[in-house]
Amino acid sequence: MKRFWEKVRESAGCWEWQGALAGSGYGLFRGPGQHMIGAHRMAYILIYGSIPEGINVLHHCDNKRCVRPEHLFLGTQKDNMADMICKGRQAIGDQLNHPIQVGEANHSHKLSEEDVNQIRHLYRRGYRQCDIAKLVGVERANVWAIVHERSWKQIG
Repeated sequence: MKRFWEKVRESAGCWEWQGALAGSGYGLFRGPGQHMIGAHRMAYILIYGSIPEGINVLHHCDNKRCVRPEHLFLGTQKDNMADMICKGRQAIGDQLNHPIQVGEANHSHKLSEEDVNQIRHLYRRGYRQCDIAKLVGVERANVWAIVHERSWKQIG
């Protein structure tokens, strides 16, 4: 679709969207049927075809404006969260530069320091992350982040 690609600035790295942006920083495109769609999703559809229901289009490059097809891949919301954690992109504070409260000081914590120590102990003893997650009642991505010290770093 010529109208789409006219709004893309190609380079050796990312191909950046030059059209409308959502408040989140992702590109927006008025697609077929006049509905708005993420520019990265439209790029994926134009090159690779349809996107299954409930699946996200993720970026290898972590550039929200990038629409380069080689930088895009499909994944679930869990994949998106795990990718965010692996790349260290989780929020560190708010726009006012207030540091986020960590551990039990965070008002939305679901685990205690004792839970975190138990997760790490079970992992060292050879338990699978998915089994630990079921036992503790959290997502496997949370267990991964704890055992790899991406979260609850202050507990050693």
